[in-house]
Amino acid sequence: MPLYPRAEWTASFPTTDLSGNPAIVVDLSRAYFACVGGSVGSLAATGYASILVGCVDLSGNAQWLFRDPRMITSATDTQPTLAIGDGALFVSYTTVGAIPGATNGKNTFSFCGNCGGPQAGMEDIVVARIDNLIAPTLTWIRQDGYLNSCNKETAPQLWYDTAISRLLLAYECTGATLCQNPVGTINLVVAALDLSGGLSWAYQGPLLNGPGNNRSPSLTTDLSGNIYIAYTIDQRVQGGATLQGTTDVEVVKLHAHVEGCNVVVERSWILSAVSTVNAAGAINGTPSISCSATGDLCLTFTTTGQVPSGTQTSANRDIVFVGLHTNGTLQWIQQNPYFNEDTYRYQSVDSSQTVRSCGSVIYTIGHAQDVSGVDMLLMWRSSPNTGDPEWFYQPNSAQRYRTYIPVARFGTPFAAQTTNALLSNPTMAVCSSIMVVAVANYTTGELWIFGISEQEPYSNIPAFEYFLQSSKICERKCTACG
Repeated sequence: MPLYPRAEWTASFPTTDLSGNPAIVVDLSRAYFACVGGSVGSLAATGYASILVGCVDLSGNAQWLFRDPRMITSATDTQPTLAIGDGALFVSYTTVGAIPGATNGKNTFSFCGNCGGPQAGMEDIVVARIDNLIAPTLTWIRQDGYLNSCNKETAPQLWYDTAISRLLLAYECTGATLCQNPVGTINLVVAALDLSGGLSWAYQGPLLNGPGNNRSPSLTTDLSGNIYIAYTIDQRVQGGATLQGTTDVEVVKLHAHVEGCNVVVERSWILSAVSTVNAAGAINGTPSISCSATGDLCLTFTTTGQVPSGTQTSANRDIVFVGLHTNGTLQWIQQNPYFNEDTYRYQSVDSSQTVRSCGSVIYTIGHAQDVSGVDMLLMWRSSPNTGDPEWFYQPNSAQRYRTYIPVARFGTPFAAQTTNALLSNPTMAVCSSIMVVAVANYTTGELWIFGISEQEPYSNIPAFEYFLQSSKICERKCTACG
């Protein structure tokens, strides 16, 4: 019998100055999160928002909150991202200030071009390692000129590469790291660090960047250590195809090898030269990419148009699901009303999503708004072979998790109650037994952590919930039969 989502627990963490989007990762026994907030209990901030790291077990019990003084700057720190590996938790974020003992790149003399003197308010990337995840300790932290230019570095994304035991970092840069020649106005940098924080290599070149704005990186690796980066472009990248829309989603496959004393980064393929996935004349963006245990890739992004073989809804923006082989060829593409808010329920804007693979199963969480501006969280499970929806699910602040409907069986899904709260974009991590979701609730000033499992339908649920679902199913069937 197929399995469907079930809410297991909710944990909340109140904090002042809550802002931005949280990050979350899991191991076999715990979930680790990071968010931007002010002082929490004995964990002081500087009067500005700082990064807060925490842990819950997979039953939702709080384990610890952590903020080392060496992580705090005299400015606002934002955009946290996490990775887990080597028994440690890695965190990266941006700051317009400087951690103790470091200097922000805007105040550092550089022989590289594109500086023009100190430029106030320029963000730097910070990376740190936290060990002893029962009682956390900060092992190392770095903010330096190897990762940062004298201009702006933002939107970091961390990934732990299990094949090579290394830390990968992708981010946006408006300057020149390591005096590399910037190709575009905003460039992407991908860097590899060893587990002691040493820089192995960094790349900011034309195999990755076009001459315009290259933004919103998402990265993953396969079991051989190949690197896949999905991002948004507004001008063609070298070797890629002409843009389909105003902005397009692009994907590259990179690998690095040693030649003499140098590390050479090469590109195996660029998606637009192999497959067409973007909607013509539309805004295509906010990509997320994941690699399954079988080596296939799942890419999600949003579009204001209609992708090839897709069905555009009446929403202002749809979520698109793409299955790719590791050679970049298209396996399947889905722009499906089942995934997107449309007139079957109520019009909304599907604005952001995160895709994760567990084994060969694909899970996605998204953020949407209805026409009245009410925020919603939407979750899907998709078939890895076809991309077809297997279930749709919507949690909400009243903790009435009312959507267990298997959409492929019972037709168009219906919406549960909405949150009536202002929410951040959600993020999700998956282990073999549970999906863990993190979202910031700005209305209540809390970080929410949800634990969601998959169980047989209607097992161990309240009677009123069973009859609610049964009536909806009957309603759909009766309508379908006339």
